[in-house]
Amino acid sequence: MSLDYKKIDRLEKILKLQDAYAHWQMDVMKVMSGHASSPSLPVPPLVMQYVPEDLRENLPEELLQDLHSSNEDLLEWPLKGAIPEDFLERYEDFYHRFRYLRELIFMEESGYEPISGLKNKREMRKDMDLEMSRLSRQGQPFTLALAMIDGFDEIKQALSPEDVAGCIRYIGQSIVECMRPADDAYHPKENEFFLCIRQTDLSGGLRAFQRLGEFLEAQNFTISIDGQAKRLTLTGCVAEPVEGSNVGELIDGLRRDVSTIDKDRGNILTYHEVSPLQRFINKDS
Repeated sequence: MSLDYKKIDRLEKILKLQDAYAHWQMDVMKVMSGHASSPSLPVPPLVMQYVPEDLRENLPEELLQDLHSSNEDLLEWPLKGAIPEDFLERYEDFYHRFRYLRELIFMEESGYEPISGLKNKREMRKDMDLEMSRLSRQGQPFTLALAMIDGFDEIKQALSPEDVAGCIRYIGQSIVECMRPADDAYHPKENEFFLCIRQTDLSGGLRAFQRLGEFLEAQNFTISIDGQAKRLTLTGCVAEPVEGSNVGELIDGLRRDVSTIDKDRGNILTYHEVSPLQRFINKDS
């Protein structure tokens, strides 16, 4: 595979900016310790100027806002001409967020969603186009499944953002643990996990979902909501595309079907809903 020089250039710019901030901080500390009368290095530019627009929609909005706020707070003193006494604390607060953002950008540019560790939305689009091409040219079937965490809105209200991310990370790791080497999984949205089960029909896709459910049940991963233990479970729909299927419409159909399922059951093992879209496909094929 050829190198993506655009991505490499964007990553190098982030690294150079991080290096510029590190040197600038040391330069300011020399002034604070009395070893210099004024900083010799220019004030670095705001980090958000170096975050590509096409990446921002896939990065945590709260992180971007907090980073920008702490960045502006850090750089406001050069305009006033006096280094604040808490400069080091401000810098550490900013740099912690900057370092985390850099890690997320590296993951995103590599094609992976940073929290779940699964492939991101961009990679999902590419893979779906490839699978539909294989289906059309070679007749190779594949199954697409959508899984969602049950009671996710309640979980978000009850848990901290870090704990919610921990739940997402656990589901991502569980999916990877249950996948065959030939299959792939994607995390395009906060509570959407797609599985691409290759070279199998609908029954094979349902078996793959069954394996995931059995794994989650055996792990018995629980979270505490209002003092009560709640087991983390998934609900989902499975569909087998046919030649000529519109992948975007298929995905929208899976989303609609999952939204109509009673998510309070909390047990995917007792219920495998085949999408009405799949029944429509079977009827007309």
